[in-house]
Amino acid sequence: MSISHPDAEGQGQIQVPQQALVIQSPWTELIFQGQKTWELRGRNLKKRGRVAIAASRTGTLVGEVDFVDAFPVGKKVDDTWQPYSERLLDKERFFLLPENIQHHQVRKPSRMKYKTVYAWIMENPIKYIPSIQYEPVQGPLWPKLTPSVRQRISKRRREGLEHDDKKSKKNKIDGSTDKIE
Repeated sequence: MSISHPDAEGQGQIQVPQQALVIQSPWTELIFQGQKTWELRGRNLKKRGRVAIAASRTGTLVGEVDFVDAFPVGKKVDDTWQPYSERLLDKERFFLLPENIQHHQVRKPSRMKYKTVYAWIMENPIKYIPSIQYEPVQGPLWPKLTPSVRQRISKRRREGLEHDDKKSKKNKIDGSTDKIE
């Protein structure tokens, strides 16, 4: 079953997500504050489109985003992070450049266990206020959303929710906005 709703500007349809990506707090909050547009992971992302964001260990969906791109942003060689390759584009995308840290907010890359780091690019965040309960499944990083959860998302959209427009205005959010270390 495909569910969609008009976007905030009435320009098209926004699909209700079929699945979620589980992300730990405080990263989830930063996504919906407009401070995090790159999700750093150790694998490339082939998925594109609308995905709900689930807060790890809470049983809640906190919002949704569009995954629009993914690319390598670094690799570890002899325990040192460096650009993925010598190509100019890979050097410009290196995740430890100050202008790129603002996209992902990771301040201590030494904690990352990956050999290669990929940026999963997120756009068009919508925060659910309040969050939506779902039944998390043990293990999967990408749980499929049940029809009843998707109906709750659809209902929440009809009732109104905050939408981060194309100018990246910050959404209101409950909780801390402390710096991430």
